[in-house]
Amino acid sequence: MKKLAACLMWFLLLPTLGRTEVLTFQELQAEFKREFKIGASADGHDQYRLNSREDFARARARLKRHGSETFFGDLVRFEIFGEDGLVRPALKPFNVFARMITGDMQVPYGDVLDMYWRDSNDQELVEFSRLFMMAKNLPANDAAWNDVERASRGQASMSQRHRFLIPRDRHWSYFNALTIGLADGAHELRNSIDYLEKMKRAALAFIETERSMVPRDSSMEWSKNIGLYFHCFPFNSVQYLHLHIVDLDSAGPAFDYYHNKNLSIDDVLDQLKAEASEWRNIDGRDGKKP
Repeated sequence: MKKLAACLMWFLLLPTLGRTEVLTFQELQAEFKREFKIGASADGHDQYRLNSREDFARARARLKRHGSETFFGDLVRFEIFGEDGLVRPALKPFNVFARMITGDMQVPYGDVLDMYWRDSNDQELVEFSRLFMMAKNLPANDAAWNDVERASRGQASMSQRHRFLIPRDRHWSYFNALTIGLADGAHELRNSIDYLEKMKRAALAFIETERSMVPRDSSMEWSKNIGLYFHCFPFNSVQYLHLHIVDLDSAGPAFDYYHNKNLSIDDVLDQLKAEASEWRNIDGRDGKKP
């Protein structure tokens, strides 16, 4: 078994061996960030933007230039992915969402979607509860949703009502919007589009479920003006796919703070569908990109 593991690790790292330099994780992030620099702030800090379909298309193109296999090998080396191709529920680097999925970290509010939908007569909701988990921000960040100073430090929720929808599948291709659908050709890409469409429907169904549980016009009632966003690598803070569900009618200063990296799920889907259309079908089977 040890020999098999060693061979597997060698195979995973092969794409990185042709490079003369060995990048650190911070250097890899910086390499990708350069593509999206838009200037500098008044205090001299670099500013970046990755919040549109066009930006996302450039990010996907940048990853393909880097090499998805090389990227995978990099993140195995950084111990974000395991040799088994799954995102690691690591303490270092700390991966809160992966640890929630594996049960290594207990959440005080429980498995909300399972509690809401496991006994539902709607089989799609039951499926959503099996595919996804709902997470909350830290209580201090939720309480600071309208706090300008904490928002500027990245320590505030984007809205009075802000949740994270996370996949239960820890496969590396679902680690971030950047890598979705890149694992295994056209078939995987189409499956990923279907998966993200379910993710979107699950997020909106969650909102409707919660709206039905509180009195009308309550301060805790979700509005119908909902934003659904990813933060694309390298501008993500947790190395695990999570969809930000944001009530835009009660958005706080952190929403403006994150504006340049709030990438709509619709923009992601539009780009993935455009990529899927570039593949041709050969005798009813997935073909190679022309």
